[in-house]
Amino acid sequence: MNILKIAINELVGMFIDDGALALLALALIIAVGFSVKWALLGGSIAAGILIVGCLLMRGGNSCTGDQLMNF
Repeated sequence: MNILKIAINELVGMFIDDGALALLALALIIAVGFSVKWALLGGSIAAGILIVGCLLMRGGNSCTGDQLMNF
């Protein structure tokens, strides 16, 4: 039973690990979505912005605090 509890906690932790990252991703998705809806961006450009934005957020989230000083 204890192993099942640990497994569930780890599974939830994979998706709810960093609230700031999730909020930034949500803001990016909403901003790009509205831009496409209002015809400010085309579909291919919006997809590229989403990919690059998510990669930059993930990379920035990985290199914070002391890791930046040691880089």
